[in-house]
Amino acid sequence: MPEKKSKNRLEITGKIFKNELKRYGEFDVCNGTLTYNRKRKGEFVKNYLNFSAFKNLAIEVSKLEKDTKVVLIGRVGQNSWTDKSGGKRTSTNLDIDEFEVMEDSSSSSENSGNEPEQAESAPVENEAEDDVPF
Repeated sequence: MPEKKSKNRLEITGKIFKNELKRYGEFDVCNGTLTYNRKRKGEFVKNYLNFSAFKNLAIEVSKLEKDTKVVLIGRVGQNSWTDKSGGKRTSTNLDIDEFEVMEDSSSSSENSGNEPEQAESAPVENEAEDDVPF
């Protein structure tokens, strides 16, 4: 039987909306947002998913430009915090283990965001599995 890396592994296709590299000493973190389309009541609706990449993978992901088509692969995570008014807040995000840049086919019809296209490069994998600073 094939070995599974994680039970909560997610693979999603979309476009980079924003990404920002931050340095914490020698530790690099790239936080960003992916846009993807989802069909709802017969129409495509734009959705957003926050993501994080760490260490060497963070540097690679931070080089991606806005609207770059990618497949992000990773683990679902959840962040919790208290807002300014004292309310408890949570958000769901994707901690990236690897990604693929997709071929930009401007001559073909718009991808729905649900089907991967031909990959330009091999997946880039994160060297540190669970080494997160917080």
